[in-house]
Amino acid sequence: MPYTYQNENGFNVVDFREFGIVLDVEPKVNSENNIWLHVEPSVRTVDTALAIAGIPGFRTREVKTDIQVKDNQTIVIGGLLQHEITQTKSKVPFLGDMPLLGELFRSKKTSDEQTELLVFLTPSVLKDIASVESEMKSEADVSISPYYQRKLLKA
Repeated sequence: MPYTYQNENGFNVVDFREFGIVLDVEPKVNSENNIWLHVEPSVRTVDTALAIAGIPGFRTREVKTDIQVKDNQTIVIGGLLQHEITQTKSKVPFLGDMPLLGELFRSKKTSDEQTELLVFLTPSVLKDIASVESEMKSEADVSISPYYQRKLLKA
């Protein structure tokens, strides 16, 4: 998200802040093909109520966990909860400002919203690149680039 501010020299500067859903995973495999995962899912949203001097504020929800799973076992990570209560008031101009009768021309709406992000992971140990490429081609006609082949071989 781009935003503008003035630096110490008085120049306008455009900067960018990342927001959205991020999933950082660091896998390690032991000799028995068990997979140890360090997982850090996070959700970062823009919150105009937290803006300071025109620079947008952000609300971040994150969780960090370490998990050990077997090859091709699915895990679920929850806990990224959000509970937001919003109150909206509206009125008919002039009539809503009148004492006593103004109540007839005003409305107030309250909404209560709860969300939770669940992350489903199914890690698997790659045996060799050729079998992975043939499996991927059969599913989606995609191949692994030489850059990722080198990264997979080094891991």
